[in-house]
Amino acid sequence: MIRELALVCEDTSIVSILNRLGYRTGNGNTWTEKRVQPVRHTNGFPASPPPDRRLWITMQQAAAALGVSEMVVRRLTAQKSLPAKQMVQFAPWMIERSHLDLPRCPQTDSTSSRGPGRRAPFVVPSGQSGWFSNSVEKVR
Repeated sequence: MIRELALVCEDTSIVSILNRLGYRTGNGNTWTEKRVQPVRHTNGFPASPPPDRRLWITMQQAAAALGVSEMVVRRLTAQKSLPAKQMVQFAPWMIERSHLDLPRCPQTDSTSSRGPGRRAPFVVPSGQSGWFSNSVEKVR
């Protein structure tokens, strides 16, 4: 599990996930960074590479790379348009960086004046009044 989590997580995040799941060390202790590092070194698991060089990224990083909100990425993974996996509960969803180039994934549209991940503003049709148009009171 530590090897897989190190693909997308720093040691501090790995510690948090292991402790939330209730996993203990061989001596029955809770996990700390000082206890995760020897496990990685002893088994030859590399530390997590810098975020820009990772082959696997989190949903937040995928959203930033695509220029959309995290909710859009969640929707794409739920629809199976963007493959993602979660090793265990509380672990981050992992998305292979190369999958961001799939044709089903939205790309950032630089011509949009609203900005990435923004909806068009709500406009009241011309023949219809707004919800609270009659409740405006004068302030004394």
